[in-house]
This record gives sequence, C-alpha cells and structure tokens, in this order.
Amino acid sequence: MPMPTLFWTPAPPARSAAELGSLTPAKVAGAGKATADALQAVGVNVDLAPVADVPRGSGSFIAAQARAFSTDPQHVASLATAFAGGLADGGVWATAKHFPGLGRARISTDVAAVTMTASRIQLDADLLPYRRLIGSGVPIVMLSNATYSALDEKPAAWSPAVETLLRRTLGFPGVTITDALDAVAPTHGRSVASVAVLAAQAGVDLLLVAGSESESEAVYRRLLAAAEAGKLPRPALERSYARIVALKRSG
Repeated sequence: MPMPTLFWTPAPPARSAAELGSLTPAKVAGAGKATADALQAVGVNVDLAPVADVPRGSGSFIAAQARAFSTDPQHVASLATAFAGGLADGGVWATAKHFPGLGRARISTDVAAVTMTASRIQLDADLLPYRRLIGSGVPIVMLSNATYSALDEKPAAWSPAVETLLRRTLGFPGVTITDALDAVAPTHGRSVASVAVLAAQAGVDLLLVAGSESESEAVYRRLLAAAEAGKLPRPALERSYARIVALKRSG
C-alpha cells in the first residue's frame, strides 16, 4: 500500500521582516494576526517574535539575514509593535527580542561569542523599539546571548545588570526568556546546564533549551540541585513562578 503524501505548509508571514518593513503598520498587524491564526490552529500560543533590533552599520548580521524591519529605530518600533499587536489579537503571546539589541553584531551569537563595545549612549538609542513594545504591553522579552561591555562583562542572558536595565529602568513587568542556551554555552566554554543556572540566578524566568531531551533533563537536574543547595533563592524563584502563572492566566 502506498504511503500517504504529507503536505507541510509553513506558517505566515511569507515575507521577511525586511520585506514587511515596506508595509504600513496596519498591514504588518494583519501579518501578525495571520501568523497567530496559523499558530493557534496547531495549538501554539507563543511566538518568539518580533525582532526589535535596529541594524547599525553595513555589517549587521541581523540586516544581512533580513530579520529587521528597518534601520530606523522609530520605524522598527512602529512595525514591531504592530506585529506584536496582531499576534495578541489572534490570541498568541509575542516575544520582543533580542534585548538589549543585536543590531550592532557582525556575527550571530549562535556561532561565536559576541561582545558589543558600543557606549551606553549608543545602546540607549537602540532601546526605543523595546520601550515602545513594553509600553504597549508585550508579555515576553527575550534576552540576547551577546555581551554588552558598557553594561556588564557577562552575556545578557545571565547578566543581573541587563535584568536591572529591563525591569527597573524600562519597567518591564512581564516574563523574560533566554535566547537558546545550547547555542551560547559552547561559545563560552561552558555546559548548557551551568549556563542555565547562571541565567536563573540573574532572574530570568524561562530558559530556552532547543537541543535534545537528554540536554533538557541535565538542565533540570542541575537547576533542581542548585535550588536545593540554596544557590537559587526561593523568593526569586517564586517571583519568576508568579510572573509565568500571571501570563498563563492572562490567556
């Protein structure tokens, strides 16, 4: 008996962020809503989008991969907020990424350790889209795997200084998530499990592990051991838990 033919149709948007950048905010919101409808149809209620990074200079890998809406912070802010709003209209939670901005990176943090040497003033200029998204109520923010020397010597995913910038300076009350830890760990000569503990200690709520189930199990065991040893203080864990529960209840 012949095997049935399986058809796979990717979820929208069909256009890249760079292509969406030529559209009006209303049309970009429509693309977000179409994306949400497709995700909801298969039981998915979170989208790790939109990218809110602002490419700077000719070597930005985010721009080269057509992942940015524009090189203009105001335009990025407008369209990222519109796309996130479209997702929300379709019942899907948006994720603003990669805080505090990857637009200045020349290479992906998935393949190498990246350090941004931009000044604090320059970094602040890149925060406009995140400020706008936070003001609009975006529920999740993803932390970058890059290091920002003006803020900390540690990668943003496990930097208390970046956590403070996001929560205290920008006033973000929602859920934070790391970028893929199995991408950043080897570039810094660490295990995924050890990096997960560092991120949790910095106050990140959700830890993204995109590798094998065995890797996820190792992360879980290390986190549990750290919590039982008091290396992850109970009050901090309870705050993360409360934010996650609040997000789930909001849906």
